[in-house]
Amino acid sequence: MAITEARVSKETLEDEYLKQRLSLQAMAKVRHCSYRTIRRHLTNCCIPVRTISEASQGKHLIISELTPEELSSFYYEKGYSQIDIAEQFGVHEDTIRSRMKEYGIITRPKSAPRTRKHIEKRTATITARKLKVLEQIKGLSQRDFELTPDYIVGLTDGEGCFSIYIDFRWNPPVPQCEFNISNKNRQTLHMIKGFFGFGSVCPSGNRARTTCYQYTVGGITKQIALAKFFLEHPLSIRKQAFRAWLRVLNLIAENKHITEEGLRE
Repeated sequence: MAITEARVSKETLEDEYLKQRLSLQAMAKVRHCSYRTIRRHLTNCCIPVRTISEASQGKHLIISELTPEELSSFYYEKGYSQIDIAEQFGVHEDTIRSRMKEYGIITRPKSAPRTRKHIEKRTATITARKLKVLEQIKGLSQRDFELTPDYIVGLTDGEGCFSIYIDFRWNPPVPQCEFNISNKNRQTLHMIKGFFGFGSVCPSGNRARTTCYQYTVGGITKQIALAKFFLEHPLSIRKQAFRAWLRVLNLIAENKHITEEGLRE
């Protein structure tokens, strides 16, 4: 929203820019407009705009006039933060931090209480934000959990395992594949089992102290159907493990795993 000559007089601009030495950004922030708008109105009112070096000198001049008592009052009594004080005087917060260090003003701990006025202002701001968020979600209703392919992919990326092992019960030993997902919520794993239509859900680890369950898929036919699902819905984190698992699964499906060449591969 741009300011107009009718709303801001030349005298006001001179007072803020020349006498108070406010920056263009500070004047623009008060009026909710761009600093370029302020610059244009200063030019229209024949008020010379400060150069960068002049503006820098002006900032240091203002800060040099700030006494230790005034800075301490802003920081401790009024409860202003270093950023608040910097915005008040149109300088960078590092300038305020350096000046506080020079004056020996100890920085407040993060847990230190602020002044009542500052707390009320901060509380009002937070309350306004909360009310705004509540207004946005007021008309929304909570949906029931729905198991989707994307959820299964995400859970597999986080908790899934594509296992390849050698079964020594056979002579010669042969490689085997297995897939499992671990989770503390047994109901979720049963929902995944119902989604695929195969697999088993059982406790993981010591049954006397079990807090985790596993959904396991074994058998070449079921694993081929599982591999088709993950080819249609690609993984992100465990894609390399899935590719190695799928390669062995293909060897088993083609009966190459029982040959010496296939076992080496």
